[in-house]
Amino acid sequence: MAIMERWTQKMTSEKAWSIQIESEKKWEAVEKEIGGFPAKRLYRPLAARDDSSNFIFEREWGSLAEAEAAYERLFKSPQAQSIMEEIKAQAREAGIENLVESRNIEYFYVID
Repeated sequence: MAIMERWTQKMTSEKAWSIQIESEKKWEAVEKEIGGFPAKRLYRPLAARDDSSNFIFEREWGSLAEAEAAYERLFKSPQAQSIMEEIKAQAREAGIENLVESRNIEYFYVID
């Protein structure tokens, strides 16, 4: 059964938001290279209960097992390690200790 994955991350600042958005292009390229990742839809709240500093992405998977296997491959890859190190360096350069204040990861069954 298909599932929808949603990550909601409260960014610590506008600069943190910018670093996150810049890194998304790199994550997309690595996910494509590794294979098995559905496309993400990226969101920023405009008029919602959520803070406008939240970075949200969603994507649909064929199953939870499919998502778990893809993330396992991703986080074992040298490309992902490189991106994470690059993000840390950009944050340090910008004087930011953490990009993300809080993170919530949810999975939903897709009904239709």
